[in-house]
Amino acid sequence: MLFADGKEWKAMSLTREHKPESKLEQERIYKSGGKVVLKAGVPRVVWNRPRRGHQGPVRRSTPIDEIPFLSVARSLGDLWSYHPESNQFVVSPVPDVMAFKVNTNTYRCLILGTDGLWNMLKPSAAVKIVQAANDYNKEQVSLSEKEEQMAMWVNPSKKLVDEALRRWSAIGCRADNTSALTLMLDPARAVQ
Repeated sequence: MLFADGKEWKAMSLTREHKPESKLEQERIYKSGGKVVLKAGVPRVVWNRPRRGHQGPVRRSTPIDEIPFLSVARSLGDLWSYHPESNQFVVSPVPDVMAFKVNTNTYRCLILGTDGLWNMLKPSAAVKIVQAANDYNKEQVSLSEKEEQMAMWVNPSKKLVDEALRRWSAIGCRADNTSALTLMLDPARAVQ
């Protein structure tokens, strides 16, 4: 979420990461019968699966392999994480929801992004990119009105994704799922 403080926009995060390294998520994972281990320095939720080649029903005596799997603590549809002893999903499908009132005289936009975006861009960097796109677009509209030509519009979401992909490439990594949606908020206009 971005809000205008004079000319410079400021970032305000509305969410928190649901990662296995979070103390709250780790406690929930362990209480549900799960486990978190490091794999290549990244905390991951363990997938307990019957050893390869096992046939028949899974019993307490069935050999189990512990596979460091997901680096997220919440996800929809990860049915593999069901723990029969606790009757819960280790990777929780329960969303973490909050409500927030948006005053369009104060807030300028809302950026929704995947971890591929936020792992490369801090909210403050994303704010600068979106504000620059917004300023450019306003200038183009103003010029097109004077010169009677079509404005060249810059998509702020594309600018965010392009910058994240550039940063992924700069560190020699393949980009994680990188998506952005930018909702621009116009200040409320007086009703006449």
